[in-house]
Amino acid sequence: MAQTLRPPIPNSDLFSQTRQQGVMQPTSLEALKSIDRMSIAEKILCELRILPSTDDELEQRLNMRHQTVSSCRRLCVKKGWVVVTGNKRPTRSGRNANVWELTKEGKAQVEIILERKGK
Repeated sequence: MAQTLRPPIPNSDLFSQTRQQGVMQPTSLEALKSIDRMSIAEKILCELRILPSTDDELEQRLNMRHQTVSSCRRLCVKKGWVVVTGNKRPTRSGRNANVWELTKEGKAQVEIILERKGK
C-alpha cells in the first residue's frame, strides 16, 4: 500500500512539516531525540553539581517526569559522568532510592556546559 503524502504546510519549520507528512527519516528522528535528551542531561548534570540527589529529588527540582529524569540520568551514567554514591534517601512514596553524584568526568562536562553557555 503506497503512502499518501500531504502537501507541505506553508510557514512551518522543517521538523513539523516532516512529522505532519509522516515521513521523518529514522536518522532525523534519532538526532532530534538526542538533542532533547542531551539538553535534559545537561540540566541533570548541573543540578548534581549543586547537590547529589535521587531521581525523585531531580524530578521535583526540575519539574520533570520520572521517565524523563531516569532515562537521561542513565545516559549520564553510561557516559561515565554520574555514579551512585552508595547512600539512599526516601522518595515521596517512602521507598529508598539511590543518591547520584558527578564523577570527575561529570564535573569536567559541567564546566564545558557552563563555559558554552557563558556562565
